[in-house]
Amino acid sequence: MKLVIKNARILADAASEEIVRGDIVCEDGKITAIGRSAVSDGLPSGHCKVIEANGQLAMPGLVNAHFHSTSAFMRGAIPGSHLEPYMMLEAPLDSFSHSPRLYYLRAMLSAIGMLRQGVTALRDDVHFFGGPTLENADAIFRAYQETGLRSSVGFGIPNVLEYTKVPFLTDFLTPEQKAQMEAERWPSQKEILDFYEAVFAKWHKAEGGRLTVHTSCSTPHRVDAETLAALSDLAVRRNVSLDTHLLETKTQAIHSHRRDGKTLVQFLQDLGVLNEHLVAIHSIWLDDGDLDLLAVSGAVVAHNPVSNLKLGSGVMPMIGMLRRGIPLCLGTDEAAVDEANNLWINAKLGMLLQNITSPDASTWPGPEPLLKAMTQGGARAMRRNAAGTLAAGQDADIILLDLDPAAHLPFNQLPLHLAGAETGQSVTAAIVAGEVMMENGRLTRIDEGAILEEIRGIWDRYSDLRDQANSDTAGLVTAYTQAANRAQAEHLGFSRHVTGKMGNY
Repeated sequence: MKLVIKNARILADAASEEIVRGDIVCEDGKITAIGRSAVSDGLPSGHCKVIEANGQLAMPGLVNAHFHSTSAFMRGAIPGSHLEPYMMLEAPLDSFSHSPRLYYLRAMLSAIGMLRQGVTALRDDVHFFGGPTLENADAIFRAYQETGLRSSVGFGIPNVLEYTKVPFLTDFLTPEQKAQMEAERWPSQKEILDFYEAVFAKWHKAEGGRLTVHTSCSTPHRVDAETLAALSDLAVRRNVSLDTHLLETKTQAIHSHRRDGKTLVQFLQDLGVLNEHLVAIHSIWLDDGDLDLLAVSGAVVAHNPVSNLKLGSGVMPMIGMLRRGIPLCLGTDEAAVDEANNLWINAKLGMLLQNITSPDASTWPGPEPLLKAMTQGGARAMRRNAAGTLAAGQDADIILLDLDPAAHLPFNQLPLHLAGAETGQSVTAAIVAGEVMMENGRLTRIDEGAILEEIRGIWDRYSDLRDQANSDTAGLVTAYTQAANRAQAEHLGFSRHVTGKMGNY
């Protein structure tokens, strides 16, 4: 089917201020004509849907380059905490969530919220509780298939002993807790790779290429080195990305020095997995040498500023990254660490946080790098060449925004309005591969009300189980908190917190 958007204010590049008043013609998932004369010869022949934009802003759809659908039911569930005990607080809330229907509903809830905010593409880093199953992977992909979102899904599957992932943890575990961890069975490298091959065979490039698979190791400390190298090889062979949470916390930086005698970035470089396929998530506790290695590698950094603030992880050295030309994308991480799960808010905080890292105002990034990160940068993380801008031949992933209401009046500089004032409230339409997935506030493919009603009923039934699971893990939360506190007291020679010697950003 053909689609024509008429009389729009066209922002072809989200990081630009240049607006052209005109039309956009889409066919077979691509933009075929754009600009003042796009339909000068009349509408295309055949069945054609027409959207009268009436001066609304047409811009590239947003890409949420990092989030976890498996935590979608945890909004408002966990207060601020360091990452390590947070993960123990998180696990009980998902400990009962092994059924395919629950995986489906959490992905569906995530997709609904993102479509409404103008996200047309996402990268979901799934973590399984109770081990990976193809049925649960299928359920996640079905949700994205039904909503119409362009989606890439990876699966972080750990395969090393739990207490080896966190420094100092064994000093605070009871013998019973250690024995329980030692009794757990972790999947082998072969089982992980076989699982990935099965998911690739069924879902990679499905729905005309709209659904894809990428690989994930969660973090380099959560898999053995051989498995990490194998996942990287698989990503290169399939021409997809490999996700890793990289130096999100100071605890991870201390762990690398204690375990490997080098930084985690140096470890990845020596292992041969630091390359253009890598998406390095968070990337906070990097020193200057790490930044230099990232710049040469071509890896993409996924920035999650709201998550970094809620967990107290630190401020990512964005100014140093931009100076080195390191490509950035933007993510929201988990619902429990970003209750709004809103990419626009992350753009605003990502922009403003850098202003407290340097007294030299000429280095402050302003809105443009963040707007680029949540469009072109996200497309790069998905390894999509024809994406992130609006032009003939590009993917027809487009959103419309009504900038006339009071939230944007009086109207001045467009980039600052988008990165500083927009929260998604102005989005009126979301288009993926030339198909309208949301129009005038209505999702076109699914019964949103029925989905939300089912989620309400399920959550009520599981509240008692959740409370009991929280009680059962209280001792582990204490141990992980003590280990994280011990790591915080160690010295690295620089800091990414806003106290002490902050180092170069």
